[in-house]
Amino acid sequence: MEYLHHVYMRAVERTDILFIFVIPEHFNELKSMMNWPESKNIDFDFISNNDAQKTTSNRFHFIGNQIHNAKLISKAIKKHNPEYLFMPGGFTGIPFIEFFLSNSYKTKISCIEYSILPYVSKHRPLIYKFMDRLTYNVALKKDRYNAIFLLNNHKYVDYYNDKYRTDKYRYITDPVTTDKSLGHDLHNELSIPISDKVFIHIGHMGQGKGTLEILDAIAKLTEKESRRLHFIFAGVVGQDIKKIFYQKKTELEYKHHIYVYDKFCEYDFLCSLYKTCDFVLFPYPPRPNSSGLLGNAALFGKPVITVDGGAMGDLVREYNLGYLMPDNSPQSILEAINNSQNMTFESQRYVDTHSIKEFCDTIFETFKKQ
Repeated sequence: MEYLHHVYMRAVERTDILFIFVIPEHFNELKSMMNWPESKNIDFDFISNNDAQKTTSNRFHFIGNQIHNAKLISKAIKKHNPEYLFMPGGFTGIPFIEFFLSNSYKTKISCIEYSILPYVSKHRPLIYKFMDRLTYNVALKKDRYNAIFLLNNHKYVDYYNDKYRTDKYRYITDPVTTDKSLGHDLHNELSIPISDKVFIHIGHMGQGKGTLEILDAIAKLTEKESRRLHFIFAGVVGQDIKKIFYQKKTELEYKHHIYVYDKFCEYDFLCSLYKTCDFVLFPYPPRPNSSGLLGNAALFGKPVITVDGGAMGDLVREYNLGYLMPDNSPQSILEAINNSQNMTFESQRYVDTHSIKEFCDTIFETFKKQ
């Protein structure tokens, strides 16, 4: 939604180009969250919610999802015959587009790639590896595909271009999007002394997010250590951990300061959390993709605590955004909490190099005449 909005706002400025946004109907239910000024050079083509929601994350339906998305993309190209098609949602459907779209259509396609495969290649299921190889071979060999943007990872641009002997891979920033003027400090509302330290853990909480490990780390704190420490969990608690999460919370809250906002958090409230906290806990295991939460933390000048390795670990190390743990075990999180007072970090360099302007400039560069 945020990326779509960034592109839309730039499109409003580019009155020399006609833009058609092909998006699901449920956009109309969400658009009030942001400003979408009308413009004569912008039109919408809505996909029915039924068609948009046919995909599933089940790995056994993965190829079916790809074929379904390829049909939707091909249908849009046949209907509008655009010069360019930008897909912010990733590589989805690319290898199967060729079955539904003849070479008579000259639309140039570009897309964002979120996952950097060298980070996960050893553990990726065979069916995904097969689809990765097929997708890359099709995208690189067909003139139809003119740009593959690696999100927030310039490290692998040259790696991929050298490996596949191409120049289609390009770097694109994950823009810092949060408005720093929103939100307010919550110390008074939560009765937290200014001198105490506040740790936040935000976003959807479930297996693989380190949420339960944080609670286990809190359990290891002594009463003296915990007295001036506060832990805020904000975001929907997934069904996969909900029962055990609340069991652990109930066991801990009588002697530890724990606050839970089990809900979808609006931007304004997230900004309030960043303004209130001293540290941001991202104890995810190494993963192949970045997170916009890094940018938000940097914007508000708050250090992050995450695991060394993967895309996020590399970014924290490169930009000195916080503290890197060897793993996301409760013991490592405990040590990070206890060592947080000695943490050195910087944030402005990341903010300066991850602007919305740079993000849009990179995308719109591909709209130039070939």
